[in-house]
Amino acid sequence: MVGAVFAAALPFILGYSVGEALNAIAWSIIALCFIGLILFLSFVPTPVRAIESPRLTAIAALKSVLSDRRYRYLLGSFLIVQTANSLVAGLMVLYVIHIVGATELVGLFLGILLFSSAAFLPLWIYLSKRYSKRTSWMTAILLCATALALVPFVGRGDVTAAIIVSLIIGSTFGADAIMPTSMLADIVYEKERDGNNRLGGLYLAVKNSVSKLSFIVPMGLAFPVLGYIGFEKPGPTVPTRCSPSCSSIRPCRSCCG
Repeated sequence: MVGAVFAAALPFILGYSVGEALNAIAWSIIALCFIGLILFLSFVPTPVRAIESPRLTAIAALKSVLSDRRYRYLLGSFLIVQTANSLVAGLMVLYVIHIVGATELVGLFLGILLFSSAAFLPLWIYLSKRYSKRTSWMTAILLCATALALVPFVGRGDVTAAIIVSLIIGSTFGADAIMPTSMLADIVYEKERDGNNRLGGLYLAVKNSVSKLSFIVPMGLAFPVLGYIGFEKPGPTVPTRCSPSCSSIRPCRSCCG
C-alpha cells in the first residue's frame, strides 16, 4: 500500500505530463517490486513442515483443488470483478482525455485510483472483522457498481464529479485485492486442518493465473471493440500556426490548401 501511494503521488507532485506520468508510475512500480522482494526474502520466515500425505501428480492436484465448490465460485466471482477493474483502469486515460476533456489531469486521476485503494483499506478490514469478509467484499462491489452507473452522467468539463467517481471506484480496489485472497486462505486452512493434501500453493497459483487473465483478456477485447464502433480519436496536440504570416492557429485552406 505504501508503494501504491508513492507511485500515485510521484507524477502528481512532479507535475508530469500524460506520457511522463505513465512512465514514472511504471518505473516506480518496477523499483518498488524489487524493494518488496528484497524485504520479503530478508524478513519473512519459511516454516518447515513435514508432509505425510502422498504427493499427487499435477493433473490429480489440479482436479483436487477445482473439485471444491466454494473455490470454483470464488474464482468465478474474482474473475468477473477483476475483469471490470482492469477495464476501468485501462480505459481511464481515454475517459479523462476524450470525455472529461482534462488531458492535463490524467496523472491526477490515476493517482486518485491508487491512493484511494490504499486509503480506504482499513475500512474494508474493519467491515470484514465486524461482519464477514464476504460482506466486506460484496459492499465494495455494490459501491463500485453504483459509482460506475454514474459515469454516463459525467460529461465534458465535469472534473469535480469525475474526481469523486474515481475516488469511489478506487476506494473499492483494496477490497478486491485482499478479500478474495483472504477468503482463499480460509478455504486452504480448512482443507489442511481436515487432513487433506497441502495444496495451498496450487490454490494460489490457479487464482493468480485467473488474475492475470482478467487483466490481459479484457483489454485485448476492449480496444478492438472501440475500433469497431468507430472510436479512432487522435491524442491531443498543441495548436500551431500554419506559417509565420498566418493569423490562425489551425491549418487553413489559404495557407495549407
